[in-house]
Formats: sequence, C-alpha cells, structure tokens
Amino acid sequence: MSRFHAVHRQFDHPRSPARGERKKGGEDHALGRSRGGLSTKINAMVDHRGLPVAITLSPGQASDKAAVGDLLAAHPAPGDVVADRGYDARAILDLIAAHGGRGHIPTQRDRKVQRSVDPAL
Repeated sequence: MSRFHAVHRQFDHPRSPARGERKKGGEDHALGRSRGGLSTKINAMVDHRGLPVAITLSPGQASDKAAVGDLLAAHPAPGDVVADRGYDARAILDLIAAHGGRGHIPTQRDRKVQRSVDPAL
C-alpha cells in the first residue's frame, strides 16, 4: 500500500458513513454520551436516615426527571419527598401526590410564582 493511497483513503469520505452503524453495548447498559465521553447517572431514593431505598441507572445525557417514575414505583409509600430544583415540574409533584407523598421541591429561580419550602428539610 503506497503512501498516496493511504492519504487518499483518509479523505475519500469526509462525512459520516451512509449506513447507520449500531452503537456498541446494549441499550440496557445505561451508558450515555456527553461532552466528556461515556457517562451514567445513579438516581437514588433514600429514607430519613439516608439509607438507599431504591436505585436506578440512566444514561448520562438523560434528564434526572425521567428517573422519578421508576424510583416512586419501587417505593410504595414515599411520604415526604425532598429533591433539588432540578426536579421542579408540575408532573413530578402530581406523580408524588398520586403515590401518596408530599413533594418538597424548591422552584426554579425563573418561575413567576415561587413555592415556599422549609429550609430545614
């Protein structure tokens, strides 16, 4: 193989392949692609002592909000649910209420109506 041929092949197809290549690994591996490479998020529900009650894995680029349904399904009576601003969504609060719990989630700073949350929680 001559050097010219190798350089020619390098620039022969400067775009992505036309056929869609499958990603390596299964879809059940919870691996996601982000700017830093492959990543996985560990989402956990803990009890009042900080001990894990339910754990789920999700791809790194997935929203944290997507894991809430799986976590609540794993714990039948959540009681008081405390989460950070990233989980602020009406759908999540409704889901917590449907499972018999009360959501204590601070609102996003850009919301017009701010919910009050006890800072001691």
